[in-house]
Amino acid sequence: MDFESPTDRRFSHWLVQRGLDQSPNKTGEQVSFSIAIESSCNNICQPQVAPLLAAYLNEFDDTLKFQSWFPIDQDHLDRLQDHPEFWKMFGQKFGNNSASLISHLAQEGGVIFELEKGGVNENGASKIFQVSLCCQEPRGESHHLWINAKRVPEKTLIPMIANAFLDWAHQGGDRKPKVL
Repeated sequence: MDFESPTDRRFSHWLVQRGLDQSPNKTGEQVSFSIAIESSCNNICQPQVAPLLAAYLNEFDDTLKFQSWFPIDQDHLDRLQDHPEFWKMFGQKFGNNSASLISHLAQEGGVIFELEKGGVNENGASKIFQVSLCCQEPRGESHHLWINAKRVPEKTLIPMIANAFLDWAHQGGDRKPKVL
């Protein structure tokens, strides 16, 4: 990782704090869910929201003494993928496997992915809240929430996503199929 980069320094600090919080003397509850925002027309007609959503959720998270949420966009994901040190921290072999990296980070919880293409759908178990920001209805049924951000007031967008996620997480994530 490029520790000269402010993003990589913040990520490293976030990761260390999460690891310390898993110690036997744990002081708070870690966020166990993650959020994936798919935006196929990112920066063209839909705004980038992961950093604002992370700041919003961190502002209202009173369970921990550090920032629980960390936004990861495609550029940061690519940088992480290129560093063997990162893979060694997780005890994985170095490789160019974004699916493995996304899956592992998602299981950490507290990650907000913002990627152009899905990528998280195939790797996300029931612990990832799927959001689609696009001007056309998304394909497939993997999204929990679809928003055309061009039609929603900017000051409403982040609380809308956060509230939908918090309701979903409070209910335990994805519904379990009913057994008859």
